[in-house]
Amino acid sequence: MMSVYFKSTTENHLAIAVTELSHADEIFELLYNDQENIGQFLGFVALTKTKEDEVDYIKKKMHGIADGTDALFSIIRDNNIVVGIIDLHCIDSKNKKAEIGYWIQSKFKNRGIMTKSVRKVCEYAFENSGLNKLSLFADVENIGSNAVARHARFSYLATHQDYYVHRGQFRDMNEYYLLKRDF
Repeated sequence: MMSVYFKSTTENHLAIAVTELSHADEIFELLYNDQENIGQFLGFVALTKTKEDEVDYIKKKMHGIADGTDALFSIIRDNNIVVGIIDLHCIDSKNKKAEIGYWIQSKFKNRGIMTKSVRKVCEYAFENSGLNKLSLFADVENIGSNAVARHARFSYLATHQDYYVHRGQFRDMNEYYLLKRDF
């Protein structure tokens, strides 16, 4: 049973909770069992080979939380089951902006869960963290992530050519943004 210190309910069966070290085993199992889906566009999946790797990642994010550069949340469904992760990273308190990132287990895709989760984290960022702008980057071929950006009311900004290397190939990224006044 996970302990939850912050939980923001998005619906009766869906919540966002601060990720803790106690979530590491469950998150690792999700990544391991769904690595082809999640790793299709996210390079960190190939680097997460053991449960200790996930513990180290959560610890790194906890340091980022303490430093004010990160916020890491678990997406939780019925009976405290973690189905995905969503975070704020590259938080720039001076300029009041951050990037948002996420992934979800494949069996929970196309149900609106991620869009609702993104909207809830936007609410947290704008109302609790004092941020003014959120950016979201999605691989141009990641149809689901691009749809989440649009459904969560982010505006398309640009396509960045050869933005990063994934699985040995340059990948293009779409950049989206959402301003607090437009939320």
